Amino acid sequence: MLFETNDVPFLLGSVQILLQQYLSVETNFLNQPVPDAIRNLIRINKDDPSVVVAQAMAHAELKRRNEVILGLMRRLTNIAEAEAMDEIPESLIGLVSQITQLPGRKDYGPVKLAAVELLTALQQPSVDARLNVLRQMMQSGKSFSEIAKERALSPLMDFLQELFSSPEQHIREAALEVYIRRVYRAHLVKEFAIVQGPKGVPACTWSFQFSDTPPPDTPVRRGMLVVPNSFDEIDQVVEDALVLFESLVQGHEVCCEDENLNVLLIAFQKNPLVTKSNEREIIEKCEFSLQKNNYIMYGLGIRTVTIILSQIPKSPRYFSFNHCDNYSESPLRRDMRPTFPYLLELTKLAVNNNLERLPAIGRNVQNWLGTEKNDHSVQLSRPTNQTVFFRAISHSDFAIPGLAYKILLRAMDDLELALNDPRVLPSASSNIFIHVLQEYDAQRANIVLQATTILDDLIPKFSSRLQSLRVDNIELRLRIQSRDAEGTVSMQPILLVASSLTRSGQWLKTSAYLEYPDPVTGVPKEYRPLDGTGEKISSMPFPTANSMQVKRASARRVGSTYVYDFLGLLEVSIIRSWSDVESVVAPDLRSIFEAKELILESGNLIESSRPAGSNQIGMVAWIIKMKTPEYPNGREVVLIANDVTFQAGSFGVVEDEFFFKASEYARKRGLPRLYIACNSGARIGLDESLKPKIKVEWIDASNPSLGFHYLYLDEETYHSIPPESVQVDKRDERGETRYVISAIVGNVHGIGVENLRGSGMIAGETSRAYDDIFTLSYITGRTVGIGAYLVRLGQRTIQMQNGPMILTGFGALNKLLGREVYTSQDQLGGPEIMLPNGVTHEVVRQDQEGADAIIRWLSYVPRTKDSSPAFLPPSDPIDRDIEFTPSKTPYDPRDMLAGRKRSDGSFEAGFFDRDSFKEYLSGWGKSVIVGRARLGGIPVGVIAVETRLVVRTIPADPANSESREVSEPQAGQVWFPDSAYKTAQAIEDFNRGENLPLMIFANWRGFSGGTRDMFGEILKYGSMIVDALRTYRHPVFIYIPPNGELRGGAWVVVDPTINEDVMEMYADEESRGGILEPPGICEVKFRKKDQVNLMHRLDEALVALDRELVSADATEAVRIKSAIARREETLLPIYLQIAHEFADLHDRAGRMKAKGVIREQLQWKRARHFFYWRIRRRIAEFSVRNRLQESVGSVSVAETVGHLQTVLPGDEQWWNDDRSVSSAIESLSSNTFSALQSRCLDRVEQDTMATLRQLGPAASRELLERLNAMAESW
Repeated sequence: MLFETNDVPFLLGSVQILLQQYLSVETNFLNQPVPDAIRNLIRINKDDPSVVVAQAMAHAELKRRNEVILGLMRRLTNIAEAEAMDEIPESLIGLVSQITQLPGRKDYGPVKLAAVELLTALQQPSVDARLNVLRQMMQSGKSFSEIAKERALSPLMDFLQELFSSPEQHIREAALEVYIRRVYRAHLVKEFAIVQGPKGVPACTWSFQFSDTPPPDTPVRRGMLVVPNSFDEIDQVVEDALVLFESLVQGHEVCCEDENLNVLLIAFQKNPLVTKSNEREIIEKCEFSLQKNNYIMYGLGIRTVTIILSQIPKSPRYFSFNHCDNYSESPLRRDMRPTFPYLLELTKLAVNNNLERLPAIGRNVQNWLGTEKNDHSVQLSRPTNQTVFFRAISHSDFAIPGLAYKILLRAMDDLELALNDPRVLPSASSNIFIHVLQEYDAQRANIVLQATTILDDLIPKFSSRLQSLRVDNIELRLRIQSRDAEGTVSMQPILLVASSLTRSGQWLKTSAYLEYPDPVTGVPKEYRPLDGTGEKISSMPFPTANSMQVKRASARRVGSTYVYDFLGLLEVSIIRSWSDVESVVAPDLRSIFEAKELILESGNLIESSRPAGSNQIGMVAWIIKMKTPEYPNGREVVLIANDVTFQAGSFGVVEDEFFFKASEYARKRGLPRLYIACNSGARIGLDESLKPKIKVEWIDASNPSLGFHYLYLDEETYHSIPPESVQVDKRDERGETRYVISAIVGNVHGIGVENLRGSGMIAGETSRAYDDIFTLSYITGRTVGIGAYLVRLGQRTIQMQNGPMILTGFGALNKLLGREVYTSQDQLGGPEIMLPNGVTHEVVRQDQEGADAIIRWLSYVPRTKDSSPAFLPPSDPIDRDIEFTPSKTPYDPRDMLAGRKRSDGSFEAGFFDRDSFKEYLSGWGKSVIVGRARLGGIPVGVIAVETRLVVRTIPADPANSESREVSEPQAGQVWFPDSAYKTAQAIEDFNRGENLPLMIFANWRGFSGGTRDMFGEILKYGSMIVDALRTYRHPVFIYIPPNGELRGGAWVVVDPTINEDVMEMYADEESRGGILEPPGICEVKFRKKDQVNLMHRLDEALVALDRELVSADATEAVRIKSAIARREETLLPIYLQIAHEFADLHDRAGRMKAKGVIREQLQWKRARHFFYWRIRRRIAEFSVRNRLQESVGSVSVAETVGHLQTVLPGDEQWWNDDRSVSSAIESLSSNTFSALQSRCLDRVEQDTMATLRQLGPAASRELLERLNAMAESW
């Protein structure tokens, strides 16, 4: 009933209800695997399992539900296109808009497309309203050429045909001329005329030339448009039109170089409704009418006939018939205005691809699915390549940044819908072509530079989306006015290209070409680089997939990006990072990124500039120089990556050796080492050459099911293979000599245990690298076995949402368990597992975001392992106050660190620079927060404490039917096993390679000591915090924030005496520190008895009653004692508070300072300013210490500070001013540093003399002689 009703209010209401129900289910399943979605539903609806069951069952029927929704939306679209609907509910438009934003290609693609079409139909005016607008335009008084160029005409072009037969002559004639001038806008239209058509029907004629070639070289073409009455009369219409056409071309050339030149358009006033069922019949009728006049049309030079059939209120249907096909209909040109195929260069695509039209939303847009044509004489060993071609005509000005932004944004919107089509494979690439019809009258170089700059700016801005849309090529065709020596104007086409299809390995690298079309066909025949470099390029059809494209498709099939394309993604991320920093002047963006591939030659790594994709093993590496805001003059990193397109990225012996060398290369230079993991683990294999040669000794040859005794080779076979490839026992049996195989060594190295040995080698190397330099891993696609271990051994991990980290595939586990337990790799190692367990530090949605995350993390990391962190000019005033104040009630500590938005939209600043705090390990150990931030531009490692209750969720094990999901509440301000481990892990990460000063906002009441957590190894992980701090080599600042407290064991594990050389502790004026909290200590040291004694000393009423009691008789004593008891009971609550206050006074910052356990008590508001200069001073002191160690050996920080105090001028007051001292140390003169070295050498001399005295005279003389000999050799 709903699919047939014309009751619009009823249909609107029904659709709204059903869309609400549809979205209420599907929003729970977006962007996550179904098991994860169900797990979240269970968590939310733990008290009502029926909701979970209903939602899961509904989603399981998604295909059928989609069919219902599709039918309803298409019905509503048809009605909306036919007539304007009044009072459309805003809520319905909102629901349809939500459906257009649904993700995914398989599940929601058709629904999204239908929703976009419905939304367009609902928001457009009625047909009558649009026709009225057209009539007003035709009568506006502007020239028809001006009207034809108006942007407002774009959405109305499909209705202009309705005015061709208007009873008002001036409107009819205006419509004809505007239509021709608009459709042929890219051409030079000349000699337009309104003529009397056959039997008085409207008609017009015009002559035109290609405007992209010099007019003297370009033949003049003729065109005619007739508007006959009825399609039923097509035979007569064609004959009459040809008679009129003959008079038009009389005396003119109709062919040039054997190419017909002219065009005929026939737009019928009365047409049949074209449907799928009658479309072929209508086409055949047209073909019959034309082909019987083909000789006449050839003689008239008619190149193309276009039949236009109005389908009001829908768009008209266009059918094109080309002379080269004997006027058969061209499916490629179907439903295109006459100039579209030329403007969109479609013939280029059709040569090497089988094309299928895909849905498109834009009016001047087409999407095509190109499937590579097979050469049947060649058997392909790879899947057939697919490319989605987005082709569009734009009337906007691309040289204006805002319009360019909109053009590319609309292109991506349309392309996304095309990629959602079920016919498009996940590995398909995308190609964007936009023909900009705007004519530019300016210096060619200026326009090209402006457009190229805009394109270069837009690609980084849209890089995440371009990457997710798999865009490998963007082409923009611009038209710039050109004048010859005589002043004759023609258009010079310019082609701007951003391509990843070259062998340079650069992602969407821009270049510009001059285009030279053929003056007869209009098809580009050659291109010349605009900068004058390189040779001219002959125009060719869009190429078939080269090796790079095939590899890209292969990488996409496993959910990753081709390894060489990561260089482009990283470059884009660096460009983005510059746009985020206003305090540093960006360098020339063309020089910010340079990558040299490292290749193994004679056992050593050398730099190479070989073409991308030349690798012959499944591992690649680069030395990358990048200019970042932190290092505008450049820094170097080593990038190592699996190539998943080579034997699935598996680790063989050669890959292991290469990985080892590349990692060692980074370690020896102290450079950060990045690893992009996408692999299938250690390579497995068998000796394939031996497979067809083995023989079997059966127990019973007639009954193989009984089994066999052994495998063997006969004598001929044995002697035909290398003897070392098998180990055998020779025996004579059954009248022949047999070589019974005891072991197969194989002819190929790298098919078994040797690969495991290599895996062990690189595991050890990665562990050493983590200790020595900065290591960071990014997981994309998948990483298996040794690949997973390498990621963990490198510790710092970024995981792509669809990049599981596993030891064994779920299929193998199911076989081991004997049943289908696991359904995906994500259940074993997806982000839902690896983020909560602390293996993964950060999760990203796709590879461009992954590249962004890598560059963001590197922004906190020094240039080399021995460098100090790089300072950025402060983006946030150093002297500003901290506006957010931590409360006594639970709050989000991230607001304390990063600030927050107030309810009125203003910003309440936190401790660190605005927008600089980045949290890591957010899913693990949630009672502790760790991250990296900047304080006045200085990078800092951060550890803070969650004050609110959090929940730790342990997922159910699918392999155990008795297993259930467990939720463990964890109180705020308490260390639990996971958060203690997280704290230790973060300290280790900050210390190794990152060299970060560490700020711990200490607000712990202690460690959780219940049975569960004691069994969960809280002691072990708490001790690891001490271990990590003891070996920390950089400044550490422990700060108890306002209304924070540090007590008991929590104080112990962060006390500065653990590592006095680097650690300092501070407390806020409003903070507390002690062994127990006041209520706890009062239970032991200020009990009820002590509180009562205090009452009897301070309370006048009790003092009086005590005096009375001394002299009272027995009877009176009973009364007094009762009064005393009542008074004590009344006073007890307030005296308990007094006891707590008394105990609390022992925990104040003043006592901490007096006892020397903190360095200073601070005021929160000004703590930012204090710590900026304190951290800066300590970094300067550590830098001097490091310089001294390079020249005089081991020197402690305390010794360095002591020496500095003796060589720097200034009294004690000056010495305590961190700002003055840090400035003095940072500008240390060479003479002053020499004095420091001398003092250190004095200490070395004293130590040496003490050693010599202990050795005795003879040994001392021998040692001195050796030292003299060593000095002489230097």
